[in-house]
Amino acid sequence: PVTPYRSFPCSEVDSQNQRCITGIDAMIREGQSLKAMGDTLVNRTLFPHASVSFRYHIAMSDIVMGPDQLMTKWRLTSSNVVACGGTKEVEKQGMLMMTFKDGKIT
Repeated sequence: PVTPYRSFPCSEVDSQNQRCITGIDAMIREGQSLKAMGDTLVNRTLFPHASVSFRYHIAMSDIVMGPDQLMTKWRLTSSNVVACGGTKEVEKQGMLMMTFKDGKIT
């Protein structure tokens, strides 16, 4: 989703004001951005070396797969923001679509 607290290329925003991240490199950058955002949720005065933990959740029953495509919904949750001095845990959800060609992610 489009958020005011993280930076991303405007090319990732579609006509319905939703973010669409394309490619493995973009997914890696997204993970790095989430890690940086999570680190801002820690009370550094009380927990100077703490790090927020995130986990993706995907239910096997939500996966739809064809010969050249996979789709599923996902949920991302934090597990220790409150323990690190934050006010509440983080939860986001979204959709994943992967396409394949010759057995490789395209």
